[in-house]
Amino acid sequence: MEEAAHEMGREVYFAKFLTSPKLLQLQLRDAYFRRHVLVQLLIFVQTISTDQLQRKGAPALAPRQREAAEKLRARASELLAGIAPNGPLFAAALERLLVRERHWLEWKRDGCAAFDRAATEAESAPLAAGGAKKRRSGAAARAG
Repeated sequence: MEEAAHEMGREVYFAKFLTSPKLLQLQLRDAYFRRHVLVQLLIFVQTISTDQLQRKGAPALAPRQREAAEKLRARASELLAGIAPNGPLFAAALERLLVRERHWLEWKRDGCAAFDRAATEAESAPLAAGGAKKRRSGAAARAG
C-alpha cells in the first residue's frame, strides 16, 4: 500500500526550478517544466486576447497581433499535447478549463446575468392519465 502511495507521489512531484540561465537547457528536458511553461503561456495568450482588458483602458490587439496570438496558442496546445504522460488528455482538460474561464469572464463582463431558464413543455405539462406506471411492491412483483 505504501509503495503505491509512493509511486503516486512520484507522478505529481515537481522539482524546484532553478533560476540560473545556464541551466535552462537542462530544465527544458524536464516534461513537467515544459508543461508548466506552456500552461503559463496559454493563460497569458488567453488573457491578452480577451476583450476584458479593453474595458480597463488597455488598447485592443491589432488584427495582426490577434493572428499571431492565435498561432502561438495553437502551437503551444500542440506542443502540450505531445508531452508525456497523458499529453492529449492534459491538453484537452486545459482547453476545457480555459473555455470555462473565458465564459466566466464574459458572464462577469455582461453583469452576472442569472442562469434561470424557462420550464420546458415536458416539465410544465401534467402527466397524461394512465401514462405513468405504478410501481409494485417487492412481494406483489414476485407473486405476479
